[in-house]
Amino acid sequence: MPRAVLIVIAAALFACSKSPPWKSRELQRVTSPAGWCVASVIVFDGSPHSSNTQVFLSFDGGKCGSGAVSFDRADVPLTLRWVDATTLEVAYPKDLVPTRNASGEFLQCFDRRVHVILSAA
Repeated sequence: MPRAVLIVIAAALFACSKSPPWKSRELQRVTSPAGWCVASVIVFDGSPHSSNTQVFLSFDGGKCGSGAVSFDRADVPLTLRWVDATTLEVAYPKDLVPTRNASGEFLQCFDRRVHVILSAA
């Protein structure tokens, strides 16, 4: 293939590929007492109308994972705490409304199961 054709194809692919309109950053990470689950607070920064804060669970080194709860704004001051080996408490400001994922308060990966409790502070 002629070099000019390759340059045109590369330019077209570059022009069509857009990076997402948001950026993510991790604010907090806590590992379960036995070490098989990691809970993280991730902020997705986009336009003022699309930023949010989410709590994610990662099971067994990333074998599977799930979002647990989200808030419709960036930088929500959350506190994550493992109450016991399989119960994660998410404390959030009482003036905010959390949204659970479709699984509700119990998230599971194969034989691993975590109960996520929400606590308005």
